[in-house]
Amino acid sequence: MASTHNGGESVMFVLDSDAADLSGFVERIEAFDLTVPEAAIHFGVPSGVLTVLISIDEPFDIGWAGDDESSTFPVLVAGLHTTPSLVRTHGIQRGIQIALTPLGCRALFGMPCGELARELVTADMLGDNAFVALHERIAETTTWDARLAILRGFLQERVAGGVERSSLGDGLGIAGSAAAEAWWLLHRSRGNARVSELASTVGVSRRTLLAGFRGEFGVGPKEEAQVLRFCRARDLVESGTPLTEAAAVAGYADQAHMSREWAKIAGLPPSLSVGNPFPILQDLPPGASAY
Repeated sequence: MASTHNGGESVMFVLDSDAADLSGFVERIEAFDLTVPEAAIHFGVPSGVLTVLISIDEPFDIGWAGDDESSTFPVLVAGLHTTPSLVRTHGIQRGIQIALTPLGCRALFGMPCGELARELVTADMLGDNAFVALHERIAETTTWDARLAILRGFLQERVAGGVERSSLGDGLGIAGSAAAEAWWLLHRSRGNARVSELASTVGVSRRTLLAGFRGEFGVGPKEEAQVLRFCRARDLVESGTPLTEAAAVAGYADQAHMSREWAKIAGLPPSLSVGNPFPILQDLPPGASAY
């Protein structure tokens, strides 16, 4: 658990390091308790995995960037997407975020994540009232350790039913799905594997892979690769790597190429999105946001 203070904003960030038994289903679990200016917003950028958000106090107020409408979510399930969402903070954000793999989506929700692509839905809309009870238990609990323990127990029970894994590589893909195997290979390459290479490795034609990939995940392999390269570049830039070097390492043709894709995916260019996770929308220069 870490706590920092920045410009009057208090931020507590908790990383759950005890989720190893969920490997392959859950990429990471993060808990957060943030106090920010009431007018602050947050661009929820694509990450290459599904997102589940569980609120602690008030429901999250979220919509797609560029859309005037938003909805409230006690428990949000966000499918794979290639453009940012917009989180209206109203001055405080408390909750838990789960980064869920496609294997985890099948285990938790009993469906391929393609059915959730580009969607923001409440968990109960998926016909699963167990998440309503989970949210109530977590919201009524007063410590982060206890909240995370409740969540881990819930997730462990869900994945115990089993989704048969592929034998390819580390076995994290879904058995019988060339598209899911290609998904893991693409992620291991951080978005730099070519579609033809993926198709050859998993033993299907390029056309078959494209159709199967979009059917399983709701996005194409090139779209997912763009998101993965962006994630790699953002990690590098946030760690202090110069933009030109980050572009080369992440696999872009040049810095201009990276900046164009970054703005499309994140809603803001690198100069405005790095180190400023909660900007004031009205303070952004015209044309800088996804609006």
